[in-house]
Order: sequence, then structure tokens, then C-alpha cells
Amino acid sequence: MPVRVLPATHEPGVDGIEDLDELRKRYWDLGSESDVTAPAHPSHELDAPPWLRVESTLMATARAIRFAYNARLADLGLTLTQASVLVFLNDSGPLRQAQLAEKLGVGRAAMGTTIDWLERHAFVERQIDPTDGRAWRILTTPKGKDLVEPITQIDLELRTDLRRGISREDRQVLAKLLLQMQWNLARIASAPPRDR
Repeated sequence: MPVRVLPATHEPGVDGIEDLDELRKRYWDLGSESDVTAPAHPSHELDAPPWLRVESTLMATARAIRFAYNARLADLGLTLTQASVLVFLNDSGPLRQAQLAEKLGVGRAAMGTTIDWLERHAFVERQIDPTDGRAWRILTTPKGKDLVEPITQIDLELRTDLRRGISREDRQVLAKLLLQMQWNLARIASAPPRDR
């Protein structure tokens, strides 16, 4: 059974889908675990359709992970990005918006939108940076700190579910391969553009 690609985000009513269960069925109907572990593969990856190539599988998996986190964090009224900001700030202490964006791998504008939302809900606050009066530092409020433990518990439970059936050795190999791919991508991104 083919795995369909999950949308990056979902809002009720989009594509005629009203609830999370319907979304899961439409985009992620895997059947049983045996359907996932034994897909038919062409003789060579390059002969496979794009949706069966490793890069497409990685992107679909990343979207599925984000979807799963967003679904579990919905009970707290948060998204993965918002929860990540709260936990990171709690662990690191106050940071400037640009530093936070860099550490979490998020664009500055997107981080600004996330911080604005968290500030409106009294989870974070902005304070003038004592080392540079023109800059702001972001820090968690007591209300934001109260969410860190439930966020951490959700993360632990989801990672346990995510790793089911995957050995520690397999995860180490996967991590090594993904780091190599990230290094390759960084090298590609820093290379001068090719002549067209």
C-alpha cells in the first residue's frame, strides 16, 4: 500500500477534511506494519518513481513527525515550533530573537511570528538586552515554564512510539547517514552556482 505524503500543516476544512482522524486515514493509511516493512522496489532507486526515492521518503517522514508532534501538543494549545521555543529558552536562558532562530533552524521572520504569539499568550516576554539597549532578549514567563514538563513528557512518549521496532544500532546508522547527507547539503549550498 503506498504511503501518501502528509501536508505540512492542516487546518479544518482544507481539502474537505474536518478532523484529525480523517486526515490520518487520507494521508497516512499504512494498513498494518507489514505493509510498511516490505514494499516492492524497482531494481535501482533511479528507476523508482520520485515518491519512492530516499529524498522523498525523508521529506515525507519529516512532515509526518511534525504532524505527530503537532497532534500530541494540540492538547496544550501549542505547535512543535512554539513548544521547542519554550523548552529551548527554559534550558538556555534568555536569548535574542536572532540567536533563537539560528539555534532552532528557523527563519528570523517565522521566529518573530512565533515569539509574538507566545508573548500574546503570556508564555514569553521581551526584555531589553542589558549589553545592547537596542536589542531585545526573549525569556520564558512562569506560565511558559509551567508547560516545559508536559512538553517534555509528550516528547518522551512520542519518541518512544516513533522508535518502536527500530534497534539502537539501526538508529545509530540512520543518524550517521543523515549527518552525512546534511554535510553534503551544506557543501552543495556553499558551492558557487553552476553555469547554466
